[in-house]
Amino acid sequence: MKKQIPERNSKRFAQRENQHVSGTNPAGKNGDLPEQSEEFIALLGDSLQSWDARIEPPVPHLIELEQLVTSHKESTGRRLWRDLLKLWLLGILVIGGMVLLLNWNIYAFWVLQIFAVVGAILFFTTLSRKDREAKGKWTT
Repeated sequence: MKKQIPERNSKRFAQRENQHVSGTNPAGKNGDLPEQSEEFIALLGDSLQSWDARIEPPVPHLIELEQLVTSHKESTGRRLWRDLLKLWLLGILVIGGMVLLLNWNIYAFWVLQIFAVVGAILFFTTLSRKDREAKGKWTT
């Protein structure tokens, strides 16, 4: 369907030109003239209002929102303490194992230390290489 282009001599075109020049805009939010929005409301207003009423999401009460926030804070705090406990236990196991290895055989301790340093260097170099590749792809 072809869109009708208003003629320059039409009354509506003259109204729009005068409004544009004077800076006033009696049109609605979408730029429609008042008679167009009235026609729209007359045709679809009741059905749109009933549709809006049916799909309007319920707004939770303040008490429910506060309960949600407090439960999230509690679960986050529990998760933090659980993760800290795991970190400390792992650290104790690693340090204890290294001390036992040092007491058992100093050469095995140094070999393990060298492997750990080489592994850390390789890990960080590959990590920084991936970081540079990502920067090259996503930045201009």
